[in-house]
Amino acid sequence: MVTGTQVFTSIIAETYGVAGFSIILTWVIAQVRLADPARFRYLRYAAGVLTFGTTSSNVVQTFLAELLVAWRSEGLFRAIRRCIVFGAILAVPIVLLSIAVWHDVLWAELRDPVLAVKHVYWQGTFTERTGLLKVLQTFFTFSFISPVFSWVLLLPEETNMRDFREFAFPLMGQIAAPLWLVFGAVGTVAALAHRQYRWIALGLLAAVAFNVLFHLHFQFRGSLYLYSAHLHFPLFALAAGLAPWLRASRPAGKVYIAAVLLLAVLSAADNLALASAFVTDFDQPITRCPAPCQE
Repeated sequence: MVTGTQVFTSIIAETYGVAGFSIILTWVIAQVRLADPARFRYLRYAAGVLTFGTTSSNVVQTFLAELLVAWRSEGLFRAIRRCIVFGAILAVPIVLLSIAVWHDVLWAELRDPVLAVKHVYWQGTFTERTGLLKVLQTFFTFSFISPVFSWVLLLPEETNMRDFREFAFPLMGQIAAPLWLVFGAVGTVAALAHRQYRWIALGLLAAVAFNVLFHLHFQFRGSLYLYSAHLHFPLFALAAGLAPWLRASRPAGKVYIAAVLLLAVLSAADNLALASAFVTDFDQPITRCPAPCQE
């Protein structure tokens, strides 16, 4: 509730919340089906339609979850075949819903295939991109503990964009950020070492690897924070990998709970303060328009 991505996407009138829910739903279904592949056979298709409908790249996580479950129960080669069948069936509701929602746009594109190809091409990113270090910093750190704002001049619009790009934090963030990174690293190792949690952890790691590689190319003017919600839950679920080893009633479990609460308080102190500063800065908007201009 108090991580950077959760706080900042909650104040944006967009589909980030639905996208986050669809990703969580995908991996919860996978976790249940690892123990019993017969469960949620139809709900997994609903999750796939939901992930595609909010952000099409998220449907990759649905396929990774399906591959994971099938691989565990049937082996790799049968799992690949099952994923092909799964994709063919999933395409039916996706196509039907796409036609129902975007029939005007699709018909216009079909009437001019050359223009349609150009539209697809223009969806690519051709401006400045950041490297691997910034991708990792944003997804693994800034998504959870917000740094101070960076101001980026956008050309040719000549407007300032506010973004999270620099590894610089307020006081609470300076404490929370390293603690979060240690918590995440320990949890990921523990998740991979746990006999039962290991399988879901492998699927989550595959989702992390895909998103990191994908966003090395797909960026909006070097901004990565826009996409952090798509990887937020897989990273969080990996970071929680120490929990299955512990019992809440034992001393080690109580220490773990205390550490989680401390991290939550520090994260809230950092993220909520920055979110408050972000939204109140728009109380007095600065407008620019060339002469003659009437405001």
